[in-house]
Order: sequence, then structure tokens, then C-alpha cells
Amino acid sequence: MKRFVSAFLLLIGLLVAGGEARATVVLDTGTAASNGIVNINTFNWPGISFTTGPAATTLESIKIALNYNCGGFNPPCQELTIQLSLFADAGGGVPASNAVPLATYTAPAFQPTSYVDGNAGTLTTITLGPTLSSYTLLANTPYVLIFSQPAGNFDLALNFSSTSAAVSSAGWSEIPALPKTSDSGATWSSLSNLNAIFQLSAVPTPAPAAVPSLSEWTQLMLGLMVISMLGWQWRKQKM
Repeated sequence: MKRFVSAFLLLIGLLVAGGEARATVVLDTGTAASNGIVNINTFNWPGISFTTGPAATTLESIKIALNYNCGGFNPPCQELTIQLSLFADAGGGVPASNAVPLATYTAPAFQPTSYVDGNAGTLTTITLGPTLSSYTLLANTPYVLIFSQPAGNFDLALNFSSTSAAVSSAGWSEIPALPKTSDSGATWSSLSNLNAIFQLSAVPTPAPAAVPSLSEWTQLMLGLMVISMLGWQWRKQKM
């Protein structure tokens, strides 16, 4: 009997695990060549603008081309901290003036191990924490994801490209303009036909679990009864 119960529980576990949503790449610019940089600090905030696909989702991670200025010196660079803030799109791929973020996440501080200056960039993966990854993005809705630095240093910048229009197999689209502010969000502008170099991953938001109908409960009970009868028969044969 224990073997039947164990097998039944294992089957249920596999079904549940198989139904868990996994992160997929929803926007990808590829590895386009960088045409320049926009500084990221306490008042210069660049970012990306996009429109979600046909399903509600949550963001999981972003791989973004960053530039480590290091004050013009070779490594070691000073420790850097980057903050990501999600805004509603107020039109044209930028937030409203002095807009309050929908969600914000400050990534753990890191110290670059190589010196990258000029137009070269290093792809850096940032896994988003729960303060941002738990926020549900609505379907077919424009958003703006902005990068800033809580600490006041000038050793970090965002690489951009004029040929890096993102592609998507999930129905998402990138707004072809790089949003930016030079006064900590008081006013916003955009660099037309310029895009960050990035790869954005998201997780579909599961629909609310349906309550089993009477017929489904009946099927479940019948299944348990069959398992119990088989177990009883097996034990009887062993006696």
C-alpha cells in the first residue's frame, strides 16, 4: 500500500512542478555594437522603454551592457551600486515629471574586475529582487525601466546603439527611444532611434487556480478508491 501511495504522491509532485512558470527572454537586442554611453549616477538616469505582450508577467532579470569608467584608471574600480526603477509610460516612452516608481530594486554592490571605457561595454546580468520581481506588469501595457545610482560616483554608464532594436518571440516590443533624465526625474527626454543593449527575461503570471468542479472531485475520489483497492488486493495476495 505504501508503494501505491508513494507513487501517487510522486505523480502529483511531478504534475505540480511541471506546471510552474519559468522565465523566458521577452526582449533581446542581441550583441549590437555600442555607439556611445549615457552616464548613470544620482541625477543622470537612462533606461529602456517597452510594451508588454498579450499576457500579464513579472520581470525576472535583465542582461545589460554597462560601461565601467573607473575614474580613468585601470582596475581595481571602486564598488558600484545600481538601482532599477519601474515607471508607467506617460507617453513617448518616458515617465511623467517627478513620477513615483511603481517598483524599485537596488542590486547588491559589486566591484568590476576589468576596466571598460570609451564605447566598449560589458554585458552584466542583474537578477531582480522581490521588491521589483513581484510587481505584476499588465498585458499590452507600456512601461519604462530606469537605471540610477544611490551612491554619488561617476564610474558607471549605460551603453547604447543605433542598430539594436530588440526582437521578441513573446509579443513584446521596444519603444525606439532611450529615455533619460538629467535632474533626478524632474523632467524627462528621449534619444530618438537609440536603444540600450540588453536582454530582458520575464515570468508569465499564472491565472488563479480554479476550484475543482463536482465531477473533478468525483474523479479524484474514484482514483483514490482504485488505488486503495489495488493496495488492499496486493496486501491480500502477500498474506
